[in-house]
Amino acid sequence: MSFLDVLFPVQCPGCGQWDVAVCDACLERVGPPLEISRFLPQLSQIGPDGDENPLFPVWTMSSYEDMGRIIQAWKNRPNSLLDRLLGDRIDDCATDMALRLPFGVEIDVVPAPSRPARYRSDTYIAGTIADRIAGGIARGFAERLARAIESSQEEQSSDYPNNSDLVCGTVNPGGAEAAHRPGRLQSTLAPSVTVTSRTMFQPRQGRQRGRSRRERRGREPVRLMGAEKPRTVLLVDDVATTGSTLEACWQALHQGKHRILGALCVAAVIPPGELSVHETLLGKRRVK
Repeated sequence: MSFLDVLFPVQCPGCGQWDVAVCDACLERVGPPLEISRFLPQLSQIGPDGDENPLFPVWTMSSYEDMGRIIQAWKNRPNSLLDRLLGDRIDDCATDMALRLPFGVEIDVVPAPSRPARYRSDTYIAGTIADRIAGGIARGFAERLARAIESSQEEQSSDYPNNSDLVCGTVNPGGAEAAHRPGRLQSTLAPSVTVTSRTMFQPRQGRQRGRSRRERRGREPVRLMGAEKPRTVLLVDDVATTGSTLEACWQALHQGKHRILGALCVAAVIPPGELSVHETLLGKRRVK
């Protein structure tokens, strides 16, 4: 333990455990993404049959009940330890999204905007989250591609035992490659599969915390930074509450002719008393 640790001891914001920025038990509350769009009233639209349907799917890695204090601590001030520890966990869990997203298209992982002060104070964690999610999805695509190649090679070798290179002649055996630059992370698996963390929204004026749903509807709309060619977008935010921010992002992207695959959040506010058992590719998981 260093002298600075004695003067300024760290404590897990989730459970209070001393001498750790965030404990393992709290980190494990972040898990494989679960689809929760039905809990977000602002994303509901009435279909031709009279039923309510979400504008797009929304996935979360945890409930706000479990992760709320940790996320608030992460947003309060710059914290390189939380950036690394939570970022690594988010990266790991985001690999599962590679099985839910289309393969073979360029995907832009776009963080929801925040007010200008967040950018100035380096507490815009949605950007950090988007970078790590992009890396995790790219790694998931690499694993998915490797499994497909291995399976195809086995089939080919049984039919053509002397031609083991028939399938993988154009595939980069090195797997995922990442190029890091300010505000952008790009991971390329093969010429046809690219996942990029990209900023597309202007900072959003005004504060949302403490406002009613009616006041939120009157908030300044989300605006794109400029004209962009049509892109395929996965939205990212730290927390989904009513879905109002995600809906505002959808409006801006829809007007810009972009394709929205859905949204992925670290945590979501699930109505009290609700208990759902979700089937994921990794098994059953309960979310309050």
